[in-house]
Amino acid sequence: MHRRRDSAIPVLLGVLFVVTTSCVLCDKSHDRNARPSNRRSTEHVDDRTFASGSRRTNDAVLPAMTEISNEADPSLRHSIDSTDPAGSDLPNSAPLRTVPAVDLERYMGRWFEIARLPNRYQTGVVGVIAEYDLQADGEIVVRNYGRSGALDAELTVSTATAWVSDKSSNAKWLVQFIWPFKADYWIIDLDDEYRFAVVGQPDRERLWILSRTSTLPRQTLEAIFRRLKANGYDTSRIQMTPQRPTE
Repeated sequence: MHRRRDSAIPVLLGVLFVVTTSCVLCDKSHDRNARPSNRRSTEHVDDRTFASGSRRTNDAVLPAMTEISNEADPSLRHSIDSTDPAGSDLPNSAPLRTVPAVDLERYMGRWFEIARLPNRYQTGVVGVIAEYDLQADGEIVVRNYGRSGALDAELTVSTATAWVSDKSSNAKWLVQFIWPFKADYWIIDLDDEYRFAVVGQPDRERLWILSRTSTLPRQTLEAIFRRLKANGYDTSRIQMTPQRPTE
């Protein structure tokens, strides 16, 4: 029993620090005078309950989002597009650019993590899904789902709270999984129809590519990589996140 309980600890820790829309917890504390959250929790989720529609989703948006679910090259689920040149076009010291405006209502709902930069909190975590739920007081409840090691592993969810830190654009958030630590969540690329989004942090050490569907077409990913390079990211480090194709 002790051995089995110990083996579950990495799973919970990994999911706790997931971000795809994605879950973001950086290595340093941010003091932004935000009040502590009591919405933190980590728990196991029954796959049937998760798939049956228990999630909170912006139903008015999702039908249009499925248009991007045309077949992508299966290899893109596991490695970056080999035709994308390595490196970045913008000096890493240049300020990270965000999108000019985000409609929070449209951004809410379920996002699949398509790719990310490696980080120690998500090592071995696959099938990552993020859900965002805007509250009446302006806070955003974040639910992050993931599986440790395999797509048929147990689904685990962690819950956090986010706040918009730049209300002029809604593109900069703070996310808190464990009080008092907060992390930057910057939306740096966003499809006009909210079919995909890219989330980063100012130091460019964190990155998540999110989609309303579990795959993205090759041409869409290639265009995202080009814009990331222009924004100072080293796209050669990006790793694809395996997803269940039917979810």
